[in-house]
Amino acid sequence: DDDDDDDVQFEKTTATALPHMRPHCTEFPFASTNHADACKLCYCFVCDAPVAKCTKWQEHCDATDVGPDADAWKMQRKVTAEIDFQSAAKTWLKTVGLDMDVANETKETTKSSGVARFLNRLLGLSLVKQNLLFDTFARLVDHVVRQARREGRYDEAIHEIKGRSAKITADEQIDDDRLRRLVVRLDRGITFDEATKIFGEAKADAEVAAEALVATSRVTDMRRKSTKNPNGFYISKSKHPITKRFMPLLAVAAKSYTPGEFANASLRLYRPNTGITSFSISNLNQKYVRATDDEIKQLWHDEFNHTGCSHGANCKNKLTCEVGKRIITKHILTGSLLKSMQQAETTINTLSGSKTRLKVVRVCADDGASVLGIEIPQMYADQIIDHLSI
Repeated sequence: DDDDDDDVQFEKTTATALPHMRPHCTEFPFASTNHADACKLCYCFVCDAPVAKCTKWQEHCDATDVGPDADAWKMQRKVTAEIDFQSAAKTWLKTVGLDMDVANETKETTKSSGVARFLNRLLGLSLVKQNLLFDTFARLVDHVVRQARREGRYDEAIHEIKGRSAKITADEQIDDDRLRRLVVRLDRGITFDEATKIFGEAKADAEVAAEALVATSRVTDMRRKSTKNPNGFYISKSKHPITKRFMPLLAVAAKSYTPGEFANASLRLYRPNTGITSFSISNLNQKYVRATDDEIKQLWHDEFNHTGCSHGANCKNKLTCEVGKRIITKHILTGSLLKSMQQAETTINTLSGSKTRLKVVRVCADDGASVLGIEIPQMYADQIIDHLSI
């Protein structure tokens, strides 16, 4: 044989060293491990793309080419490969009076393809098409927002400062232009009873959503099985590196445009000391495990009543540090906002050496007062007031 090609020698590591479909992974055997777990070379069987790029991995992780569900997954893989979604989306939108080609050519995007009109016309399509188009729209918006935040171009608009308690403890006049500084004592905590009530309401919402899903969609048993409700109490898998305590929280899926579909839903996290934040399901599963009410109750009480910061007893600024504290202090400028914002930002930029954009906020106080102002960092509050007083 005159063939000069080298013989390919397969070794024991070949299977894991090359890209492969998730059901063929040897590092995480499909039959004995969690299907959502995957190595860095695993590909989604449906999307034929790396697991990290699969937008519906919580659903597609169960896809396989063997077993009783293999034919259904193979069909879904085939359909996914054949769909030209961009062309299909243009065709669907044309049927409800939105011609994107014309809009791009004439640049009359505000009149012909504004968000309000897009969402309104979306209702004229079938539920499946609505979900596909809105899912794409939501992802594009998320991408644009994240990009704008990275580049410092995103305007957060007006943020509300509120919690279980918000009290204005000081009101100081700065100059003759009615510029004032308010000091707000904010309690961000959530008691265990309050968290239990929120969880109960989330359960009721999930039951209603599940009924709506059955009533409005034809979903296979396989799809229903892969849709997991993330609502519930959780405990961190490991202790906090400084405080050496396990961290409890309540996770509730944001109400979705697809009833009962949780794979891509964003989460609202409720913590006993720092209140409400947003989180992704993938991050939650990486760092936390589910817990029962009894398992988490005492941990929740301990965190709610803890008065120290997240840096522990050795914090260099323990008298003023408020990181991770339930009760914090906010400094708000109110009055001549435009002028004071520009001057405050200049002062902070000079002191910190980095560009800073201040936020316009609304304080919702316990006494019913609602005050619009600019939030300034506590560490620079005194220097800012000195500059504004000149």
